[in-house]
Amino acid sequence: MNLLKKWLNTEPYLIIMLIVLTPIGGELKFYPFEDSFRVSFGTVVFFFILLQMKKFPAWASGIIAGGSVFAFRVLLDTAVSGHLALEEAVSLRFPSLLYYVVYGTLFYVLQVRRFRDKPWLIGATGIIMELCASVVEMIALRGAIDEILTVRTLFQLFVLAIFRSFFVLACYTMIRLYEEQARERQMKKEKEHLLMLLSNLYTESTYFYKTLAHAEHITATSYQLYQSLHHAKDTESLDLKKLGKTALQIAGEVHEIKKDNQRIFSALSKLIHEENFQEYASPAHIAGLVIRIHENYAESLKKQIVFHYDEDGQHPAYHVYTILSLLNNIVSNAVEAIPVNGEVSLSILRKENDVIFQISDNGPGIKERNHHVIFKPGFTLKYDQAGNPSSGIGLSYVKDTAEKLGGSVEMKSIPNQQTMFTLTIPIDQVSRKEGNGR
Repeated sequence: MNLLKKWLNTEPYLIIMLIVLTPIGGELKFYPFEDSFRVSFGTVVFFFILLQMKKFPAWASGIIAGGSVFAFRVLLDTAVSGHLALEEAVSLRFPSLLYYVVYGTLFYVLQVRRFRDKPWLIGATGIIMELCASVVEMIALRGAIDEILTVRTLFQLFVLAIFRSFFVLACYTMIRLYEEQARERQMKKEKEHLLMLLSNLYTESTYFYKTLAHAEHITATSYQLYQSLHHAKDTESLDLKKLGKTALQIAGEVHEIKKDNQRIFSALSKLIHEENFQEYASPAHIAGLVIRIHENYAESLKKQIVFHYDEDGQHPAYHVYTILSLLNNIVSNAVEAIPVNGEVSLSILRKENDVIFQISDNGPGIKERNHHVIFKPGFTLKYDQAGNPSSGIGLSYVKDTAEKLGGSVEMKSIPNQQTMFTLTIPIDQVSRKEGNGR
């Protein structure tokens, strides 16, 4: 009893549909052979709901469906039309109860749910269940097996079974196809989100690398200062000895910071490179990622922004994380700069041995007095709702990375008309070639 209650709580809506829709579907019928054989949609509804259920037992579904169909038809015969007595209606409609019980039991015994990914097996088992349930129903109705097991009767039952089973199969396949497409879209969205996070991690890892270099330099400088003070002529001076010990202590503490940063940098690098994403992709693929990511970002900010993309020239595959980390910083700024409605354009073109990325927007622009500081670390024009400024490292990262790769970044802005960033990078620094360090 507790187990049945658990199953009922698991799929209540499907059970309600089973009780309500199966009897109604049973009254939608037609007669293909111009005799007593009829095709109703009760079995179609029942079979379809059984396929949708995952835990509720099919034999119990058969009892519920059969009981609801039996009660509904008896009610129609006695209370609605009134042309049959209750005993006669019960006797006439009882075979339909057996039909659904046998059908549900066979569904359970044959374990049809294991064939969810094999539609033709579902169709074949549906024919078997339909034939067996129909024979039992006819025996209970007519009481003579010799009138049933004729070639004509079995042929008619077989045709009806095919019709019902493959009608359900068609509907089921369409729904499964829709579910697969929806699942694929969701997985694609999640993959793009994860890729965005990884590109951000890639950006942060470059800062960690830079911090490691600074820590190494400070450690070496502090130790050199200690050595100089330690070997000074007036080593008897207490002040010099104290300064020497302080310098040595600073060197030791910075060295510990460097080791911690090395562990973090190592973990970040491992995470980035162990994820199962293609490391190189076409510019169109990368641009598509950037646009889809920022369409979602603009929507989250309740902005109506139209994105455009243009490509020119023959391009190799580019390093995804590097290009994404650069473009995302610039495009995010463009999205944030546009007040409500606007356009952002991204173009990728090849000029000899360089790849040129141009990102423009029709936002309010950047005032001329800020042009010379736009790429400086810490400079920002963005503030959150609490009035706190952003980190101001996005564009400085773009500039540092571009120059590190042997390229450059430029900005031109006409207030209230257009702001354009032009990012130029040598192709061999971001494509899959020997000597690029990737």
